[in-house]
Amino acid sequence: MRMVLADDEILSLQLMEQVIDWGSIGIEIAGLAKDGIEALALIKNTMPDLLLTDIRMPNMDGMELIRQALLIKPDLRIVIISAYAEFELAREAIRHGAQDYLLKPLDEDVLLTLVQGIRAQWLEQAEWEKQQLKLVRIAEERGMRDRLYAPVLTERESETITDKFRLTVIQAQSNTYNGHMLREQNSAGLSDNLKYSICNSLGAFLVKELLFEHHPGEWIAVVSGKATHEQIRQAAEEALINTGLLVVVGISGERNDLKEMPTAYNEALAAIKKRTTEDAGHIFAYPERGEHNPLIQQAKQFITENFNTDLSLEQICEKVNVSKNYFSTLFKKETGMNVWDFLSEYRMERAKELLVSTYLKNYEIALEIGYENPSYFTKTFKKWVGIGPQEYRVQHGRKA
Repeated sequence: MRMVLADDEILSLQLMEQVIDWGSIGIEIAGLAKDGIEALALIKNTMPDLLLTDIRMPNMDGMELIRQALLIKPDLRIVIISAYAEFELAREAIRHGAQDYLLKPLDEDVLLTLVQGIRAQWLEQAEWEKQQLKLVRIAEERGMRDRLYAPVLTERESETITDKFRLTVIQAQSNTYNGHMLREQNSAGLSDNLKYSICNSLGAFLVKELLFEHHPGEWIAVVSGKATHEQIRQAAEEALINTGLLVVVGISGERNDLKEMPTAYNEALAAIKKRTTEDAGHIFAYPERGEHNPLIQQAKQFITENFNTDLSLEQICEKVNVSKNYFSTLFKKETGMNVWDFLSEYRMERAKELLVSTYLKNYEIALEIGYENPSYFTKTFKKWVGIGPQEYRVQHGRKA
């Protein structure tokens, strides 16, 4: 528990700091303040759990400090200290959120008992919040398990994840998992330890921290579609080292709707099952649409390397050495979109990056991504993103 002390009388402030061995009862002094303004700045910077403050101070008195401090940290516990037996003032302080009121000169035993009581309440509240969070996580995990077996979701449920995602299935090989179980003799403890290690490694890529044990020895993580296979592989390998288990990892294709959870799960399992004894490593990705076709991969690479030029279908087909009709049909079949939609989507993703990371104007971004006509760029951006470039820039934190 962290505590800030505030008093305009230096000797009184030092006495409060030194009269009790705060560390021995689990209290850390986050800072000392000589007036309300200093105390408020400390509260903003350190976010303490307890404030002991004099009620009469220059610049900002204790009453105003209470009001402003609780706006910053609504769960802050506050004790008012004063040399004046002004009980109306004490009642007003408590009405505004103070927990208690002490008179100077401070009685060491009374102060110690009061702070210990407040700390006990704080610990109880923290434990309650921890349990509530655990219940929420259990409910979320149960919901995610249900989605694996119930593809038909309500519209509201399908909106809980709005970005593209991949399902990552982590399976422990039975011999090492059973060995861990024998040593741990506690399946819940083992599961929690493994989840902690996997969460630490995959945390940056987890969608809404969704990671759960599907059944003993198999964990499922919902991973952001923005993460590349290589990033997922590296994170998963780190988790394997930390757990000490021998596991295999399957990564599904990219999905954008929770209704596709069963499909994504089956893809991740298929990726694991397709491995052969010659495969190196323990992490396998399900091929994205078109990934298994080298011609499509070559075409995609050529498009993304030349996206900001005046590309033509003839140039692309010449590069991959096939006819336009054959290529157009194959590209649509393998990727689910035509080649111009693929190019437009890639350009729009690049435009979004430039809008939030640079101060380039619309016409400059248009030229940067291959559009000579800024109006056409704006129209295309709105079609793909749903809002105009400037609105997107403002919503994502970069001002024009």
